[in-house]
Amino acid sequence: MKKNVVLLSLALAVVPLSIHAAGLVASDAATGDFLGSSVSQSGNIGLVAADGKSAGNNDRQGAAYVYRNLDTATGTQTEDLKLVASDRGEFSSFGTSVSLSGSIGLVGGEAAVVNTGGLGTAYVFRNLDTATGTQTESAKLTASDGNLFVRFGDSVSLSGSIGLVRSKDATGSTSGSGAAYVYRDLDTAIGAQTENVKLMVSDGAENDKFGLAVSQSGSIGLVGALGQNAFQGAAYIFRDLDAATGTQTENVVLKASDGGANDQFGSSVSQSGSSGLVGALGHNASRGAAYVYRNLDTVIGTQTEDLKLIASDAVSRDRFGSSVSESGSNGLVGAESAKVGINSQQGAAYVYRNLDVSREQGSSGAYHSSGVCRGIADIRSGGFHGCAWSFLLWLGHSVALRFSDPRTRTADGSLISHSASCHLANEKKAGAPTRMPRLQPLPPNFLQKLNQRSAPPSRTP
Repeated sequence: MKKNVVLLSLALAVVPLSIHAAGLVASDAATGDFLGSSVSQSGNIGLVAADGKSAGNNDRQGAAYVYRNLDTATGTQTEDLKLVASDRGEFSSFGTSVSLSGSIGLVGGEAAVVNTGGLGTAYVFRNLDTATGTQTESAKLTASDGNLFVRFGDSVSLSGSIGLVRSKDATGSTSGSGAAYVYRDLDTAIGAQTENVKLMVSDGAENDKFGLAVSQSGSIGLVGALGQNAFQGAAYIFRDLDAATGTQTENVVLKASDGGANDQFGSSVSQSGSSGLVGALGHNASRGAAYVYRNLDTVIGTQTEDLKLIASDAVSRDRFGSSVSESGSNGLVGAESAKVGINSQQGAAYVYRNLDVSREQGSSGAYHSSGVCRGIADIRSGGFHGCAWSFLLWLGHSVALRFSDPRTRTADGSLISHSASCHLANEKKAGAPTRMPRLQPLPPNFLQKLNQRSAPPSRTP
């Protein structure tokens, strides 16, 4: 029988560190752009969307920006390349979601109208490591069964040359249960493309919200369905995406051993190799939790977690698990509404290491977590056209260079630095747990210098 272990986050001692930050802005920035609505990074290249970008008479047409050399960039940087859709139109929301793998980018536009009468498109861009100026897509992805109300492209993931695109209200196993679509050979595809495989679940129902969060690693896909079973939620594993055809149902169903109604398990997902991390932001009066699953390349049937992650300082409505990311044996979990000091809903993110090894909580020399990272800088303080940060994230609401919808945020834009940009002075004493230092806050006037505009009226999600 599988033994479930809880990994508890502990805030550990502050250790000095050096953060090399670069502010990313658009050369044509304007109020209401929402730069940073979605972001992705691969190597030293960053892809940053501005789904509210307007052009001419096209309100909220959307755009995306490419930034290179993020491993060395400092100060304020403007884009190396701007991406737009060739069929751009008003309210297309190009940039609803983005994903980057190598020099290939995948950009969703959930409101783009396609000539088949459907709503939603995803766009493929190549050579992002060398292209300059303004570029339109190399290929355009649509669903073969798309219709006006499916919102295709509101969540995307890219791994190598395989793309995974979610369609919010598509007909899966039942009407409106949602579906995801797989596209291959995106390194060579040109023009209009329809899917190689359609993914749906065997137990789907309307309002399951299947695919609200998707992640992909190699030929394995991980798809969340937070609305399943009275919003208890579930996540699904699909394998062999490099060869499957037709319509496929899941190989594995992932659930929480202690799941309950309104946990919203599957609200966020991340995958690294054969390991998966799933957030449940509504768990335990919205304190939240995240769950680790291993051996996703071989397990079958219904699986419960190998490890449960929680925050040691959790209180109700923190929404820990609102965003998650996993890389190797490291995990990063956002708590978008965590209170820090007197700052309500400032947000926090928690770092975990050694997720590939189960250890009992409280045992001698046991590993609890790598600490909690918090910041106090406000990214909105200088205005609302938005900016992104090289290796810097909205704290809690989006982690690991993936920004969730910023339109619902209050002015609590705390920042957390990605470990790749920090020189972390980790210490390991005999018999002591490995520890990760807290991040020191940026100077209070650091962000204001980038933008002196006043904030415009709030935007309705």
